[in-house]
Amino acid sequence: MASPKYTSEQGMTISFATSAWTVSIRDVSLPSISLGHSEVTNTDAGGWAEFAGNAVKDPGELSFTIDFNPDDTKKPPQNGAAELITLTFPSGATWAMNGFITNEDISGGGKGGEVYETNIKIKLTGAIVRVDAP
Repeated sequence: MASPKYTSEQGMTISFATSAWTVSIRDVSLPSISLGHSEVTNTDAGGWAEFAGNAVKDPGELSFTIDFNPDDTKKPPQNGAAELITLTFPSGATWAMNGFITNEDISGGGKGGEVYETNIKIKLTGAIVRVDAP
């Protein structure tokens, strides 16, 4: 199942606590959380692989697109250190999570006045705390 998509017209922001980087988001793909599993096949399985689930959750990745401004003095943190990240939805609901940037891809611009955009991927680590809108 695809993750829900939201756009800047809806007024989303993302904030990084340690680096104090905050930006409005044009487009976002929310993480797809998965549960871990281990193969437990033995010789009595009749030739079929058997698996057991476990309670270890992988919070996945968060990816989003922003407008890129080469003159902006505040840049996305790219030091590999996890920090608290808060995603604020148009309703006022928030998701707080820890993660670090794994990819920053700048594209566009220069083609008839197109705006540069930056696609950013964050590897999440630990729990995602979801707070409903006030």
